[in-house]
Amino acid sequence: MKGRLGRHYEVDTHGIRLPAFALLVSGVALGTVGHAIGVPCPSIVLVGIPCPLCGLTTALRNLMTGRLVTAVAAAPMGVILVLVAAYVMVAKRTQWSIPLVIPLVALGAEWVYELFRFGIL
Repeated sequence: MKGRLGRHYEVDTHGIRLPAFALLVSGVALGTVGHAIGVPCPSIVLVGIPCPLCGLTTALRNLMTGRLVTAVAAAPMGVILVLVAAYVMVAKRTQWSIPLVIPLVALGAEWVYELFRFGIL
């Protein structure tokens, strides 16, 4: 018997291909915008703490304009999400079993990174 974090999350890529495509298209669109879109993070505005997903828009825009180092500095998870989205679009396999610990650790690591980036930790 596995512990809670030993559980797996079943993913059907048919259900996430449209969001993956939307992420890639929005990244290309963001890359054509020459300035920030001006939507502040609600978490920072309301409680002064960045959410685990802070910086994803900036990372996506920087990645799609070829600034990989700046994209990783804004949010490493953004680069990973683009790679996963691209893979989902081309993968022949449609069923995935992902250990639950992987997305939880990735999200936690991204949040710790953002807390350091914003000088909170």
